[in-house]
Amino acid sequence: GIFDLQSGCSGINYALFAADGIVKGNNRKRILVIGSDILSYITDFNNRSTCILFSDGASSYILDSSREPGFVGHYDYGNGQLRDIITSPIKNKRHIDSPPETYNAAPTLIMNGRKVHEVIIKLLEDTLINFRDNHYLNPKSISLSEIKKIILHQANCRTIEKAAANIEHKLKLRENEIKDKFIVTISDYANSSTASQGPGLMEVVYGENKLKNDDHILMIGYGAGFSACFNHYII
Repeated sequence: GIFDLQSGCSGINYALFAADGIVKGNNRKRILVIGSDILSYITDFNNRSTCILFSDGASSYILDSSREPGFVGHYDYGNGQLRDIITSPIKNKRHIDSPPETYNAAPTLIMNGRKVHEVIIKLLEDTLINFRDNHYLNPKSISLSEIKKIILHQANCRTIEKAAANIEHKLKLRENEIKDKFIVTISDYANSSTASQGPGLMEVVYGENKLKNDDHILMIGYGAGFSACFNHYII
């Protein structure tokens, strides 16, 4: 079988959430999950507030039925009242009865960067500060300090820095204790939407930030909808 699951930049996190459930439900033994986006199709290159951020990309994952560690928890979040802060309206969409030659779809990506920044910081604070008590994401009730790395959707370094500083302050942690957990790849790959988690995961599995077996990581995606999804994974 094959199907398409879309949720903007958090789409890969939701797809992994869904695939994990299918495998654990013994419905399939192996699933290929692909996250890809061609943001150049919907980017307005006259708008430098968005066009300098985005890139095209793809990443893929294979989920196997196994007794080895893997995904241990997921947490999903959505707020439809915030749908307009990241959106892509279709302009000049023809009526279904119109002749095909009159079709003129021109989607563009529109984002309220300041509002997205504020919403994500609050969401990260609320979720990570209360991580131990979130039984969906953290059924083993481990502490946040036991998370080795956090792979956040690569949208903005300032968002990572501000959220980390706020969490450190509220939890009375040492400076950079949370910030140092974040994997940052945006300077190399930009914001590739649904594909942006791939380079970070490659880093902790194979790269310079390679972790040990049984280390815990968080993967976090957020974007259009407004939607977000957190995945708790053991290497």
